Amino acid sequence: MKYQYWLSNIPGVGCKTIHRLLGQAGSAEEIYFLKKEQLEKLSGLSDRQVHAITDRKKNWNLEEKWHDKRTDGERVW
Repeated sequence: MKYQYWLSNIPGVGCKTIHRLLGQAGSAEEIYFLKKEQLEKLSGLSDRQVHAITDRKKNWNLEEKWHDKRTDGERVW
């Protein structure tokens, strides 16, 4: 679930792109662990989207954000 949360919070990557990525990579977790070179080989991703994904991995503390989301009492899916 936390990888789905991460994927849904990438600016410039919308529902259609996420659906296409999931079809190619299999899961949000798989997408999270793809290297930039691997992302560039996926069809339908612009250079800007590849940058947004790699930037979000580098500059967004997933564990912290996921923990905060869970402890805020918000329902997560």
